[in-house]
Amino acid sequence: MPRITEVLRRIGQRPTVSVLAILSLACGDQQSGPAAPPPPSPGVTPEIVQWLRLNAVSFETVDVRQDRTDLDELGDIVGDARIVALGEATHGTREFFAMKHRVLDYLVQEKGFTLFAMEATWPEMNRIDDWVKGRRDRSEAEVLLSGQYFWTWRTAAVLDLMTWARDYNEGRGAAQAVSVLGFDMQFPGMAIHNVLAFLGPIDPAGASLATANYDCMDANDSHGLFSGSYRDRTIIYQSACRSNVDEVFDHLSTNRGALEAASSAEAFALALQSARLVQQFEDHAAQRVPGARDLYMAENTEWLLEQAAPGTKAVLWAHNFHVSDTPGAMGSHLRTSHGSDMVVMGFAFDRGSFTAVTIDQGGSFSGLTSHSVGAAPDDSYEFFLRATGEPQFLLDMRGVELGTSATSWLAGPRRFRSIGCCYAPSDPSRHFRSERLPGQFDVVIFMERSNPTVILPFVPPDEF
Repeated sequence: MPRITEVLRRIGQRPTVSVLAILSLACGDQQSGPAAPPPPSPGVTPEIVQWLRLNAVSFETVDVRQDRTDLDELGDIVGDARIVALGEATHGTREFFAMKHRVLDYLVQEKGFTLFAMEATWPEMNRIDDWVKGRRDRSEAEVLLSGQYFWTWRTAAVLDLMTWARDYNEGRGAAQAVSVLGFDMQFPGMAIHNVLAFLGPIDPAGASLATANYDCMDANDSHGLFSGSYRDRTIIYQSACRSNVDEVFDHLSTNRGALEAASSAEAFALALQSARLVQQFEDHAAQRVPGARDLYMAENTEWLLEQAAPGTKAVLWAHNFHVSDTPGAMGSHLRTSHGSDMVVMGFAFDRGSFTAVTIDQGGSFSGLTSHSVGAAPDDSYEFFLRATGEPQFLLDMRGVELGTSATSWLAGPRRFRSIGCCYAPSDPSRHFRSERLPGQFDVVIFMERSNPTVILPFVPPDEF
């Protein structure tokens, strides 16, 4: 795989982020793909079609501005769950983003959910939470979105969601405010800044210790630019740096009483979590902990719940893999703690277009654009799901008897589309995973068509 600086040079961009966060070129908003679905295959029997039509719950629209009553059955499916996790088969499907917004609106308005958290950097998302709670000027919205570094969230759809949350909070009356937060840990720069800013006024010796000890860490600046590649450092370097990083965390923990007394419990909690995120990043970058990113996204989600008011209910947003019950995924870690108190919803589509970075035949990255795919192949779950003839629906797979002639196809394993940041148009088969769908998700939300997200300009904050 080429270095990120080479990748970005090829697409005419400055090296501001990792491969997953490659900044966008112009993104089209065109419709593409077949005009109509292909006819059912002989493998899709009338019995299967009948079962799907009886069990699929269609909804009218993904437009959050429309009436919510068509989602009432979704409310029944969620029941009294505390966590609803929403996946996505691509990071660049406009309909997925719009539907997640609509589900969030429903769960806030009808089910009392107040915490929304996404696969985005935790320290930087705190600024967006300040924005949705009216503590920052409205004009800063796009700058704060760019401050997430990843093009995936720098979209018109996420901006719409932010604006909805701010408007809701301003007009909520006595209801609890909605929080918009993050649980990812791929960038340590602002976390380091938070620790130093906390210690500076109240613990000069601790601040000096942290400044010296964090010097070994290749931290990003406010534009996402890393000073080096920590992953490429020697094991000896990484081990010494990890000891330094741990010493800062231990200093905060050991002196908690005095530091809280000199500031506040909330300020200390944010500083300690910032120091913890630096440790998480180091584990992830040094590859010293298998599956570190998903493990720590789950840990950070638990931290958000612990910081929230008792009984707070949360909506999570991440890729299908991350929210799933796949061993090692974030969702599997959360499932261990929350069991049936969490409902996991995977998102799927049959055909259309989406935003993704291009992977060419040589394995190089050549820029962000919209890609198109035709109807899903006949060995896939999407192939069967489209047989309902409904353009969009959800299917609750909990408790389904999988041994019947109408449902055996659901038991799998079958291929299921999985596209992250990047797409190889020369090898579309690499973007399918063999899955047993009911073992990965409680519910699947299916959409006949996908269209690309609308990417906003990159205008990051000048400082943390």
